[in-house]
Amino acid sequence: MIRLLKRLGAGVGILLGLVIVLALATIAGAGLLYDLRAPALTSGGQLQDSAQYVQMSDGARIAVDVFLPPHMQAGAKLPVLIKATPYWRGARLGFLGKALTQLHVIPSLGDPDTPLMTARGYAVMAVDTRGTGASFGAQKTAFDDREVKDYDELISWAAHQPWSNGRVGAYGFSYRGMLADQMAGLGNPALKAIAPSFDFTDLYLVLYPGGVFNAYFAKAWGDQTGLLNELKDKRTPASVTLELSDEIATEFDCNDI
Repeated sequence: MIRLLKRLGAGVGILLGLVIVLALATIAGAGLLYDLRAPALTSGGQLQDSAQYVQMSDGARIAVDVFLPPHMQAGAKLPVLIKATPYWRGARLGFLGKALTQLHVIPSLGDPDTPLMTARGYAVMAVDTRGTGASFGAQKTAFDDREVKDYDELISWAAHQPWSNGRVGAYGFSYRGMLADQMAGLGNPALKAIAPSFDFTDLYLVLYPGGVFNAYFAKAWGDQTGLLNELKDKRTPASVTLELSDEIATEFDCNDI
């Protein structure tokens, strides 16, 4: 009986070892397959998702992702929707994350609204606002004049792209929605509509609800945003770029528009 139990235990151990080896091999293979995937193209042969820098008039480079509809035909021109954030427009998966994504254990990275918009025929432009994420430059305070001016230039840039029909919108919630509000006040003729949600048009009401300074919110939000970006100056531009996006290559100059 003891011998039988020993053999059974040895068999279970071997089986468990094989399962572990198989699992590790599957994860390793899936991670490698993720990196070997061909870039997704539209029906017209354009990249569905491209990342690049757009240079502002003061020289600061702003990081953007452009998402095009899978069904977009060659030569088509689309309306453009801008969403901008200080909380990083994207992230880069580690090896395990790539493997689990390839195996469909976890969903792909990205905002769920993006495929909804592109499926309806919009181009979507995601932006790391100045001084955050992969973008260069700095802000004196949230929504300062220079940050807002960037969006006047970005709206014009989006309107002049070969895949754009010249009609631009802006949308988002919270900070994104507040930026959409700010864009509406720029008077840029290319901006045709905004769709902000959960936005605050007056920062005083955010920081002084009922006339009392909201010290907790001010500190918590400031600390969170600071932690997201505190290492930017300690990295090279390339490492910041590659950590957030697989492709940052082409640079554009708004002074050429």
